[in-house]
Amino acid sequence: MDPTKDARLASTPNRGHRVKLPQYLIHHGYASSNKTARRLITSSSVLVHGVVTTSSASMVSRQNTGAVEVLQHGRSSMSTNNSNNNTPTPPMCIVHYKICGTICTMAADESSSSSCTLVDIAPPIPPHFHPVGRLDQHSHGLLLFSASGAFTSALLSPKSKVVRVYQLVVQGDVGSVGSETYRSIVDRIAKGVETDYGSFKGTVVKMQRDVEKEGYVHDQCVDGKGCRNDKYQTSGACKPAGGGGTCSVLSSVSIKVAEGKRRMVRRMFAAIDLFVLDLKRIKYGDIELESSLLPGEWRYVSTKLETDWCRAVLEHWNNGARGWDKEDD
Repeated sequence: MDPTKDARLASTPNRGHRVKLPQYLIHHGYASSNKTARRLITSSSVLVHGVVTTSSASMVSRQNTGAVEVLQHGRSSMSTNNSNNNTPTPPMCIVHYKICGTICTMAADESSSSSCTLVDIAPPIPPHFHPVGRLDQHSHGLLLFSASGAFTSALLSPKSKVVRVYQLVVQGDVGSVGSETYRSIVDRIAKGVETDYGSFKGTVVKMQRDVEKEGYVHDQCVDGKGCRNDKYQTSGACKPAGGGGTCSVLSSVSIKVAEGKRRMVRRMFAAIDLFVLDLKRIKYGDIELESSLLPGEWRYVSTKLETDWCRAVLEHWNNGARGWDKEDD
């Protein structure tokens, strides 16, 4: 969608300006692109004045939010605004518990019969939603889906400083709380770790040494000797944490980061000889992966805490995107 054209439409004094239905859906956050908007329309999920329409050529008033309804699982959701309430409707968002081994793409993987993608989620994610970033194939946990392009941009931009929390199992000994090894790891992560893809930093919340090997999901990343052998291994022969000794010690780490790119969590721990064997995202901003959501399942964002936070992030982004500094205590 042409942003300059959208800006001109938004500034027009004629509040009755009529636009094509796909443009209306994008403007009001039901779709992120013309493609997803047309897919939503052809799937008989859009009602105009109470009547299902499958024509992308339909014209509607850009400002009349009561004219269009969008169905989710056959029910109308976020279709109208209360005429007595000028509060912006919070962006539509889905929380999904990604399974380890799933590739974060909305296209089917025809190259491998054993690889799953996001199109294999059951029941399917509604067609007007798209994933917010990605978790690599070997990671699992919280993955958000959004129906608003602006909301997605707000979440992914480094300017927004939206905090993600991860639970890790690493190959190597992090030491006991208060030890020199423990403090060194905490300080290095806080100051920033240099990698081949730039400097990354975070905040270590908690670490524990010598955890049970059976306590993590992605144990196929190690061989019989406990050494990494997956595609994230650094160049050269497999080496134990610290460059010598045994590979058998595993530790757990909880870490917060304010951006997510280039598998930065895996890379910065690999750079300090703590190879990530399991990575699970458990929190994204104020949205948490609760225990009631099972692997492979998804739900709509629904609590007041979640919707208020979504609204605040989007409003801040639309008002200049100068940085969303809210973090957990």
